[in-house]
Amino acid sequence: NCISCKERKVRCDRRRPCLNCSKANRECVFPTTGRILRQPQRMRRETPASVGGQVDLVDRIHRLENMVSRLRARTDSSQAGQHDLAGSEISLMNEGQDSFCDVGFSSMRGSRRANDSSEIGVMVGQERGRLYVGDGFWADLQQELDAIKQNINAASHEDDDADSIYTPSLQSSHRTISTSTSSFIFSNRSRSTRDTEDLRPLPSQMLFIWQTFIENVDPFIKVLHVPTVSKMIHDSRGNFDLLPPSMEPLMSSIAFASVKSLTSEEVQTHFRSDKKDLVSRFRLGTEDSLSRADFINTKELSVVQALLVYTLLIRLEESQRYVWALTGLISRIAVAIGLHRDGSHFPGISPFEAEMRRRTWCYIRILDFATGDFQVPEISISDAISDTKLPLNLDDEDIQQNMSVLPEARGGHTDMAICLLRCKIWRVGKHIKDATSFMYPCRQEPDADTLCQLEKLSKFSQEAFLEFLAPSQPDKPIHLFTRTMAAVAVRRYELILQHIRQPSLQHGKDRLDTDKPFSLALGILEDIHMLQHGPPTSRWAWQLDGFIQWQPLALVLSRLSVVEFDAMTEHAWSVVMRSLEACPESIKEEPLWQPLFNVIQSVKNRRLRQL
Repeated sequence: NCISCKERKVRCDRRRPCLNCSKANRECVFPTTGRILRQPQRMRRETPASVGGQVDLVDRIHRLENMVSRLRARTDSSQAGQHDLAGSEISLMNEGQDSFCDVGFSSMRGSRRANDSSEIGVMVGQERGRLYVGDGFWADLQQELDAIKQNINAASHEDDDADSIYTPSLQSSHRTISTSTSSFIFSNRSRSTRDTEDLRPLPSQMLFIWQTFIENVDPFIKVLHVPTVSKMIHDSRGNFDLLPPSMEPLMSSIAFASVKSLTSEEVQTHFRSDKKDLVSRFRLGTEDSLSRADFINTKELSVVQALLVYTLLIRLEESQRYVWALTGLISRIAVAIGLHRDGSHFPGISPFEAEMRRRTWCYIRILDFATGDFQVPEISISDAISDTKLPLNLDDEDIQQNMSVLPEARGGHTDMAICLLRCKIWRVGKHIKDATSFMYPCRQEPDADTLCQLEKLSKFSQEAFLEFLAPSQPDKPIHLFTRTMAAVAVRRYELILQHIRQPSLQHGKDRLDTDKPFSLALGILEDIHMLQHGPPTSRWAWQLDGFIQWQPLALVLSRLSVVEFDAMTEHAWSVVMRSLEACPESIKEEPLWQPLFNVIQSVKNRRLRQL
């Protein structure tokens, strides 16, 4: 017994310290003489291998301690340099906001590129989705914890202990539908089961809805693998209750997109309902299912895909600012599950899943570029944080879930053609914007060096879209749509370069037929109208409805405000009027509408005086 228990004449449990000494807050001292305590039988039977395992475990624990020490040193050094950083920021801000932004973003991108190869990060979690851990310290810590867990064979059947370190809110059983942090984003609140079912399409309607999605939506929002989703819908017979919970938001967004792509007459024929009412109902159903899936904290790729489809659709009817803010939320959710890192870095991700992740990330970049162009382009997603590859130019039938290696990319038009075209538009646009940023504001005629660089950019833009401008055999309506979109992109970027060459919108030639900027702008408006109203392509007009051609409209109207009206100007005026008629009512809420409307009224009055 210990000395204290012996003096007090109480039973000692012979632990170090014993229970009695611990309760009495006494020092527990055992006598140095007397019977030698024998080792437990389990310890006497330990083999050299188990001893070696313990040594390895101790070494790993020491490494963890060293990692924590390095992190503490890094934190101390960053705090020590905080005053210097604040001083440099103040001096940069005094030099001007533009220079501050340029220095900040260029230094961030440069430092990130330098560390890209060593900061791949790790993916944690498996059964309930994956979460990306990107910081070097936490990634190393995660790998060390995984190794220790394997060493002591303490893996849980429920989930990884290491996962809970980084994602407690994702795995917490205390998060319920009513307390989901995602519900405040949308206007709906907690609903009863009956209310939720009323926001879903009927199972008998789901097969028609899915077929409509394949024909009208899938070519333009290519984030899904059609054969896989088709099998899931057919096996469940369109019943949401028979699908995995994580698939409900995706099915709801598919229904929302399909009805959105139909005309009012088609909706009345197939659903016996008003299109506006049905679109509102399925949109509310999508928002409700996303909220119940707790999309802000999700680790499921299907939930991110559902949110992406939803945002690409409401872009056609909501303000640019609303969509821009929601796009920022999507990009951060995507980064949280590692979509910005190519799936080939992670052994647990199959080639098929890696390809689906590439498709999803690609459309997030497309959406980010399109919405950021109207707001603050400088804070769009930087190339420095992402190494995700472009998706392959393949048909859905070319890839399967159980493939160990994906096939080589095809040539020509495939299911991915429009997705890759949009990627090209985003990349070329970003390149031109970066290359011409120093040329703004355009207040005077450019010098010879600038003109030479503009000519190179013009050639680069035209060559970039050659593969999409080539005719296909057999030539289908979707091929015509793709070629026309590519032609519009070439004209749009050429118009940007022409504006730098010729800054004044009103400074044109006496004859409009020899005025290149005017011809480019008018050609864009005519091509868009043809896609919206031409019989071969009108079924896809829905995805052009919310896009306002601000720059072409402004340029054509500015020319019409200074030239005499004749047959050419009358044709241009009719093209402008047709374009404005196709614009949604929400155009009047955009900041650019009032100045444009003033020019329209001025040209209208001038035309009436000359007729």
